Amino acid sequence: MIETAVFNAPFTLSWLPVWVFAGMGGLCSIFFKIPSIDIHFRYLLFAKPLLGTFGAVSLCLFVTKGVEPPEVVLPAYAFLAALLSAPLLQNTLAVVSVPKNNVSFLNAVNPFKFKLVPNDEVEKKDDKP
Repeated sequence: MIETAVFNAPFTLSWLPVWVFAGMGGLCSIFFKIPSIDIHFRYLLFAKPLLGTFGAVSLCLFVTKGVEPPEVVLPAYAFLAALLSAPLLQNTLAVVSVPKNNVSFLNAVNPFKFKLVPNDEVEKKDDKP
């Protein structure tokens, strides 16, 4: 039944070792503790393995361009990619989700003369008598 369906890489049986090693690398990425980034996530035990697994599989697809069957060394690359991509993706999500960072970036690229002010600074000014 799997052969009759139309599946492309990475959803074929030959990509199973890549998924397994990417999942193991994602699980091992839990042990990389970066407190300044980890405080932005609620369910860290689920977030890091998912980010690592899907980050590694997407990097493997990018490297191989979806060739079927994958190269022999690709599962080892998937393991290392999951270990390293989970903290990098987590950092990217943490930086993008902080409104203060977004406002400072928009102020830097703003071609007009006015500046945007983050909400927490506006609330501090309102609290002062």
